[in-house]
Amino acid sequence: AGCEEIGRENPSADGNPQEAAFLRFDPGAVENTESHKLKEIPASERTLIKEDASSFDRETAMAEAGRCMNCGCYAVSPSDISPVLVMAGADIVTTERTLTAEELFTKKLTVQDILTPGELVKEIRVPKRSGQMHYDKKRVRNAIDFAIVSLASCLDVKDNVIQDARLVFGGVAPVPLRVKHVEEFLKGKAVTEETADQAAGLAVGGASPMGKNEYKLFMMKDLMRSAVLRAGRSS
Repeated sequence: AGCEEIGRENPSADGNPQEAAFLRFDPGAVENTESHKLKEIPASERTLIKEDASSFDRETAMAEAGRCMNCGCYAVSPSDISPVLVMAGADIVTTERTLTAEELFTKKLTVQDILTPGELVKEIRVPKRSGQMHYDKKRVRNAIDFAIVSLASCLDVKDNVIQDARLVFGGVAPVPLRVKHVEEFLKGKAVTEETADQAAGLAVGGASPMGKNEYKLFMMKDLMRSAVLRAGRSS
């Protein structure tokens, strides 16, 4: 599962393409392509000053370089706690500053790209929030297993109407994926089967599954639908 990803645009990346670029992938990078072969010179034509094989022309050399350098492994974020901290709106206090969990976990591919050399995390502050907070996780084995897909959710429902929502997926992108467009859609909506179905559909809108992990879309929709309906039952 470490090389599977559902790439997509990040609706919460404030419109900065540099911030969101790593949430999309080039499908060509996972296609099998034949390498270019050097053309060998017949033995009868070889000499001490003539190479055994002719070199690539510039165009062919550039194409081969692109093929070799475009073989990245698309890995998803395996963390359970980071989607929860992003959903909860936690603050991360370091030896130098205070960051939001969203800034620490979603703005760059790795935490090392955010923290400076020698900067240490010393405190995590989780604010009290209204509503129901849950972490749901699809997995193969026990709870310690990596999530195939996970959803950290906080839904504040009063009189069966959603007042506020915070929704963050794990296991579908290189970083925790907050779906702000779904959060905005749910605010002010009554909890119904139709609302849950619409939220589930929006959750996967714009997703670009790879060849063998389209099943994750169904899991995302199932987790979203279940979270919305559960909030209504418990309000």
